[in-house]
Amino acid sequence: MQYDFRTSQLWKRTLAIVDGDNQTSVDLLRTSFEVIRENIARLLSLVQQQFPEYTMHDISHADALWDMTDIILKDSKIDLNPLEGYVLGCSFLFHDLGMSPAIYENRLSLENSDLWKDTYSFLEKMDWQRLKQEEILMKKLFEKCIQKMQNSCQ
Repeated sequence: MQYDFRTSQLWKRTLAIVDGDNQTSVDLLRTSFEVIRENIARLLSLVQQQFPEYTMHDISHADALWDMTDIILKDSKIDLNPLEGYVLGCSFLFHDLGMSPAIYENRLSLENSDLWKDTYSFLEKMDWQRLKQEEILMKKLFEKCIQKMQNSCQ
């Protein structure tokens, strides 16, 4: 499902402000967010190619979080300012970026890491009848390493 984050109340109250105080700053934040979003959309589009069995983690997933935040904040007295909306919006964009193979510029460096070697040994010892083919094993290995790296950052 495609979400238009610009229809969310959070967007309208923060980065969509026009004719407000500090308009130049709000315009700068909005433009910066839109450029970042465009760049990250390209990177997130690669996640589905790498992990087709996962739920959708493209830009529409990040955009939907604006609406989810509207639901969470519906009866709240929390009122975010444009800078807070910008930081929150950027976190929506960045939160799944670690799943994109594009952020790993040099796959060889990952393959030479201890994490890769340890995970390879672990997977190789398991009874992975369907994973015995090298290509499938390498894909699973890449996926597990990314998951472990994400978990270590949390």
